[in-house]
Formats: sequence, C-alpha cells, structure tokens
Amino acid sequence: MNAPKSVPAPRVIVPAEHVATLAPRIAKVLPGAQVVGIDAAGVLAGEADGAVAMLRYFPYDRYAKVFGGARIAELVTTLPSLRLLQLHSAGVDGLITPAFVASACTLCNAAPLHSGPMAEMVLALMLAAAKRIPFHVRHQSTHTWQRTAKLEMAGSTVGIVGYGRIGARVGELCSAFGMGVIGMRQSAMPVPPPGVARVVGPEGLPALLAESDWIVLTLPLTPASRHLIGAAELDAMKATACLVNVARGEVVDQVAVTQRLVDGRLAYACLDTFETEPLPDADPLWDLPNVLVTPHNSASSQHMERRVLDLFIDNLGHLARGEPFVNVVDKHRPQ
Repeated sequence: MNAPKSVPAPRVIVPAEHVATLAPRIAKVLPGAQVVGIDAAGVLAGEADGAVAMLRYFPYDRYAKVFGGARIAELVTTLPSLRLLQLHSAGVDGLITPAFVASACTLCNAAPLHSGPMAEMVLALMLAAAKRIPFHVRHQSTHTWQRTAKLEMAGSTVGIVGYGRIGARVGELCSAFGMGVIGMRQSAMPVPPPGVARVVGPEGLPALLAESDWIVLTLPLTPASRHLIGAAELDAMKATACLVNVARGEVVDQVAVTQRLVDGRLAYACLDTFETEPLPDADPLWDLPNVLVTPHNSASSQHMERRVLDLFIDNLGHLARGEPFVNVVDKHRPQ
C-alpha cells in the first residue's frame, strides 16, 4: 500500500525586516507555515514555492523606492498558489496588471488605517498655510522679526474632493474648527452627515470649486480622476483659495497649478504628492513662497507599523479559516 503523499507546508512572504517578529504570529494562525523574506526591490530571500500570502509593507518614510506592478505580476505568475496580497497603502494605482487580474490572488489595502493620520496632516497643512508658518520659519532662520497677516479658518468653506473614509475624517475635523464643509464623491448623498452642508456627485464639482476657500484632494487615482483638476477647474476656484493635495500628484495638472501660483490666480498650495516623485531639484514649486511641499508622507504615524502587521495577521487568519478577507480591492475595476 502506497503511503499518502505529504503536503508541503505553505509559505508566507513578508518584508525581510519583519520575519523574526511575524514568524511566531503567523505560526499561530497558519501552523507549520514557513516565512520567507522579501526586500523593497522585490528580491526573495529564499524558496517561495507554495506561498499563499504576501505582505508588501515598505512605508514611504523609510523607503525611497519599492517594487511595483511589474514585480507583483512576476510573483503571481511564478507563484500561482498566492491567494492574498496585503498592502500597507490605501492607493493601489500602478499595482494592478493584467497578470494580477488573471491570477487567483486577492488584493487587500489598508485604507481604514490611513484616515486618521492623513486627516491630521491635512489640518496641519491648512493651519500652516492659514497662520503663515512657513513664512515665520524662513524668517527664524535669518533671525528676522517680521510679522504678517494671517487667516482665520472658522467661517471659511472647505471643499473635499474624494469624500471617502479619509475625506470624511477631514470633514469632521474641519467642522470642529467651525468651517463649512462640502464633499464630492462618485454619487451624491441625499442626506449629508452632520456638520456637512452637502455631498455632491461629479456634476457638482464646478460649484464646489467656486464656493470653497480650501480645496482638499483625497480621491484615488483612476483613469477618470487623472488631471481631474486641470486649467479650467483651477480657474473656477477663488483667487484667494488654497489647494491641498494628499491624493496622488497625477490628479492635478501640475504645470497649470504652477502657472497660477506664479501669476496670482491661485493664492496658495500645500502639496504632498507630485506627478514626478521625488520632486526634481529644478522644479519651480520648491522655491515658490506660496507653496508648502511635503514628500508624499501624509499617512506616517508612530502606530502605523503595528496596525499594518495586525491587519495582515487578521487577514491571514481569514485565509486559514476560509473566510472573506477584509479591505478587499476590486481588481476588475478600472484603476
């Protein structure tokens, strides 16, 4: 009588720096699993045949460059056993390829983890612009005692383009400051949340831009949102308005924004994302006095690592028990 064939232990791929930390936790939810490291370039530290899950966690505040869609496509093709790809980001642009769509792997993001820190960052940028903090920092460096006029945020209006989890949290914080709030998402809300004047669909964007003193971008990058804010939309804004972008650089026509910041058609911009990253040394945005530049860093938090690792272990448990994952991204939806 032939002995039954042994079933190889499943493998789980995680960032190399987290192998030691995650191995005991993975063993509890997926007994016998082997943990394989991967680096930011997508290079595996060992054999990964039979891998069922992978964590892609290389945060922007520690890594300048991380493997993207092309390497993910290679991995799901050579490792057809993969069933879970867990991201630490909210955005998935550039990661979903035809090979990934055709695979049996499910993509999960970490969108709920980002709403708090990103909303706080938006408020920090808005306050810095309103109270002219960069102006004072520049003068502090030269020991110059120079006062300047400031803005009061209470009573002004913020238009939030991308009223999802992050945008809704921005709205809550702005409402607490006594600001009027208008949101825009894919479809209008018949009854807006407390503290929000209205939530419109895309057809309401022109009115939102015309009414708002602050325009905050928190929407995902998709074919429909690429250059959503172009020359016409910028010209619909108040000349006194401030544009805050913590979404993706490509949702804005950066050349058009720069032109209007230079000639005064747009008063101020707080930009955390850009069409080319890192922002080139010669880009004029670096030196404009009415621009605050931050390096795609709005989701950073001292709690993020723990939350991401917990989320991955939670989803790995769902995989082991045959349960639906949490934070699933529709990979068939145009990105």
